[in-house]
Amino acid sequence: MKLNLNKCKVLTLINSTSTKSSYDYEFNSDGNLVKLEHVESIKDLGVMVDESLTFSEHVAEKTTKAFQMLGIINRNFNDMGEVTFLLLHKSLMRSHLEFAHSIWCPYKIGMISDLEKVQMRATKMVRSCKQLSYIERLKFLKLPILKFRRLRGDIIETFKILNGFYDVQVVPNLVGNLDNRTRGSMLKLSHIRCKYYLRKYSFCVRIINAWNFLPDNVVCST
Repeated sequence: MKLNLNKCKVLTLINSTSTKSSYDYEFNSDGNLVKLEHVESIKDLGVMVDESLTFSEHVAEKTTKAFQMLGIINRNFNDMGEVTFLLLHKSLMRSHLEFAHSIWCPYKIGMISDLEKVQMRATKMVRSCKQLSYIERLKFLKLPILKFRRLRGDIIETFKILNGFYDVQVVPNLVGNLDNRTRGSMLKLSHIRCKYYLRKYSFCVRIINAWNFLPDNVVCST
């Protein structure tokens, strides 16, 4: 298969920029050597991946996009009721904030707050709850906070992996963590010690405590 060299980039994943080494990658294209461009971030399947895996650029891009959609809704729908708002919010705004969140789920307070501000501002558009606080607006509209929805999504993905909805060979890390030596549910996961936050808050590690807290009738449900 012939590669489009204009679309091929080099991204180096590192823990500290001080240890970054530059390697030149060259490909033979029609007899000519073409040097690939080095980048600090690149978009792959809709997710902006940066060299330190903080996903700060991705969060900033998605919050900006969600605010743009919020502006479009605000200009075209005045004095909305809760039913209309929920349909628009779930389909046009929240979808941007949750796409592939298992990969980029933030753990820093600043990024979590930036994502939540979109929903916080959006709920003020409903005419019947403009004077309520954010938590009261969520209760009125029966909406959870976005951090809870990300956790819920992680648990659903874990359930699918451990119950064979996906190919086990594709996701060996989580399945390999099953722990049958300790008390708990039949599908309890063993704890993993991590040195860096990057690993500690990755999907395969951050989900362990939340998953192990669930009872047998949930984790073994059909």
